[in-house]
Amino acid sequence: RVVEGRLTDDLLGRLVYFVHAHIVVPLLRAHFYVTDAEPTGTRLVYFRKNVWHLLRSRADCGYLHFCLKKKTPSSSEAEVAE
Repeated sequence: RVVEGRLTDDLLGRLVYFVHAHIVVPLLRAHFYVTDAEPTGTRLVYFRKNVWHLLRSRADCGYLHFCLKKKTPSSSEAEVAE
């Protein structure tokens, strides 16, 4: 009976590993972006890919606007140079 119990535990462990590695993880990767967020500490945060794309594109646009704003001289500085 001890051998049967170990065999059952081994088979169950292999089944759980297979389901996790070949079904759960690929589904999560296909539909979600996972990241850790500063306010949550070490907890993971899951975003649907379409939501993550929207957040990222807005952040990229804001960052690009901020960088371009710093590089272009203001209109008053341009008038003084003339």
